Amino acid sequence: MSYAQNRYLVRPTSRETTFGTFNNQLRLFVAFDGQEKLTYDTWQSGVLLNHKVSGKWMTHLAISGTYSREREYYDIESGYLLCNVDNNPGSPGFNKCATNIGVGTNYYSGRNRLDATLLNIEMRNELILNHSNTLEFGMGYAWHGFDDHLNEYEFIDSVDYVTITDAAQANAQISYARLQAYVQNTTMLRQHHALTYGLRMLYQQFSNDVLISPRVQYAMRPARLSNTYFRASAGLYQQPPFYREFRKSNGQINEKVKAQSSLHSIVGMDVDFLKWGRPFRFTTEVYYKYVWNVNPYDIENVRIRYFADNVATAYALGADFRISGEFIPGEESWFSLGILSTRENIEGDGRGYVARPTDQRINFGVYFQDHIPNNPSFQVHLRLLYATGLPFSPPANPAYRNSFRGSEYQRLDIGFSKIFSFGNSGKDTFIKSLWLSAEILNLTGNQNTISYYWVNDVNNNYYAVPNSLSQRFLNLRVNLKF
Repeated sequence: MSYAQNRYLVRPTSRETTFGTFNNQLRLFVAFDGQEKLTYDTWQSGVLLNHKVSGKWMTHLAISGTYSREREYYDIESGYLLCNVDNNPGSPGFNKCATNIGVGTNYYSGRNRLDATLLNIEMRNELILNHSNTLEFGMGYAWHGFDDHLNEYEFIDSVDYVTITDAAQANAQISYARLQAYVQNTTMLRQHHALTYGLRMLYQQFSNDVLISPRVQYAMRPARLSNTYFRASAGLYQQPPFYREFRKSNGQINEKVKAQSSLHSIVGMDVDFLKWGRPFRFTTEVYYKYVWNVNPYDIENVRIRYFADNVATAYALGADFRISGEFIPGEESWFSLGILSTRENIEGDGRGYVARPTDQRINFGVYFQDHIPNNPSFQVHLRLLYATGLPFSPPANPAYRNSFRGSEYQRLDIGFSKIFSFGNSGKDTFIKSLWLSAEILNLTGNQNTISYYWVNDVNNNYYAVPNSLSQRFLNLRVNLKF
């Protein structure tokens, strides 16, 4: 059983942001009044029963339940001033506002409540048919219930014109059941060659979907390349919609939303090798996915807003590379690189394929560990993250949806940890070990953009003002093992 409680209280005061280009530098001043109070509570409980029917048959019964309570209450008013910045070093007004080009007020209000109850019971089985075939099968039942109350609105008061930019008011109480079953068989064709094939079936009551998803995987380890493992898989995947995928941006529920369907194909390889007398592994995968009955969505700050309609097709194409091992004896480190292109085509908009919200072309990461010589209990690690920008677009403007690209994401973290072991003396101690760690996130203080704040000037031109994450953050951890 577990319980998670999260409380967030935000009281913004003011901000000053300079952005744009050198020849057209802009500055935004904002003063805030009000607060945002967010509360999230989640209770989870479950039990897993295992029974060995025979030497060849193992069965498992899993029963679980989740209750989530979400509350979002906010009233925030912001007054903003947008100006051109004097960038002439010889001017007495250098780096100060030259001309005011926009002034206005934004107001955000919300009283949102959501209660969700999820119950699930599932039986899984593994049956060894013979020396070359292992059968897995099972079935399950799930019940989902939601009680949703949505009441929020936003408006802009600019040059004496009030424009409502977003509004939603709706109440919904829905519940539905899911029935699912699966069967899968793994066949050893010959030594170091395996074929896995199966079928997954699901019925969702609310949308009246009957989904059948076959899939197959082939894996081999050639006799002449015993350190290399090849695999290839393909399948039809159908993802039934969850509650938020039924809900439109105005809060109304569309009961006709169907499951998104996709064809997946993946080819991968693992290579184990020794370097400097230590083990390493190189892993790579290339994948392609074609999706239809797509339910598009937009990301607003950290919220996901679905269209609640199956109106698009999409694809994803990419490759992942990773090398890991003991670059320092006794410490695991890794380097990874991801390349991705994912685009979607909304029927009837005349734009063709455009970037999806997750279209992050390059994602590169490094995690490197070391320790003090002759004292491996004191460790230090470095983490480097780099990613190209994500798509974004102005609000309520479908013609430019995901047409712009955000700035790059760059972060360097450093961490230190010390492990104290109390069980090495051979005595039975209550506390086995104590792990202390301190980590500085974004050590170099990069201003990474998370979203954009949109304002308009007297000519009704909109400007995207970047919202940045915290420049530097200290994270402390204490871990006790009993």
